[in-house]
Amino acid sequence: MPLTNPRLVFPSIPTVLTFTSNGTKLGTAQLLYTISNWTKATTMNMNISNETCNATIPGQPAGTLVQYQVNATDILENGLSASGNFTVKEPLTLNITATKNKIAFGQNITISGVLAPNYDAFMVISNSNTTATAKEANATYSTNSSLTTTNGSEPGAIPIYKYYNNSVGEVHFSNLNSNQTVDCAVSSNGTFVATFRPETSGVWAVIATCPESQTSYSCYSQQITITVTPTPIYVKYAIFIVAGLVAVMAAGGIVYFLKFRSKW
Repeated sequence: MPLTNPRLVFPSIPTVLTFTSNGTKLGTAQLLYTISNWTKATTMNMNISNETCNATIPGQPAGTLVQYQVNATDILENGLSASGNFTVKEPLTLNITATKNKIAFGQNITISGVLAPNYDAFMVISNSNTTATAKEANATYSTNSSLTTTNGSEPGAIPIYKYYNNSVGEVHFSNLNSNQTVDCAVSSNGTFVATFRPETSGVWAVIATCPESQTSYSCYSQQITITVTPTPIYVKYAIFIVAGLVAVMAAGGIVYFLKFRSKW
């Protein structure tokens, strides 16, 4: 029986599980959940209102895998159940800046990235009392019953962000003819640096991503552009220019020698 787990569950935010029987009033309902792969489990009676019951799983730290089981009976003594799991993860934002927005061909583009907590997403989750839009979390249990999962709110809940070193920064450099990606290790304070030497001049677009990890959701940076100016002609052909000057000077010296040799 298919069950879709909640997509976004943030640290320290309680998660409300709502179980609904299709058409029959519930008689009893219990929720079991574990954060230790069922080595230990917590059991709680769910609040029942006609065909619906609910219970709240307390907020957990980022990286916690929560597994749950709902066991219920209706007034006809039919057994109903549903199970699922979700992982608590941090919402992050990613910003990048360039050391220089214009460089000469042959120089490196240097990009600095900063991961930070996405408090806007946290506030949306913690302040919302609806099920789908703000929380983007739902679970559906088919056949004779359904299970919906949403994030709840708890006054004073405070997010804890400290897992940046599980993240990886991917910085993408692209122009009309090339796409290159530089992988970067993210430090414990959420920063990283990427360098790249373009093989052609022109305008290069740069964007960074951090893939989803065990402790955080994926995030994307804004796009910035870097202009790589072509090498000036006098620099590009400096060797040939110098060689030409040397040749001219050498030829002039030979002519001078031949012209005045008879006078010596």
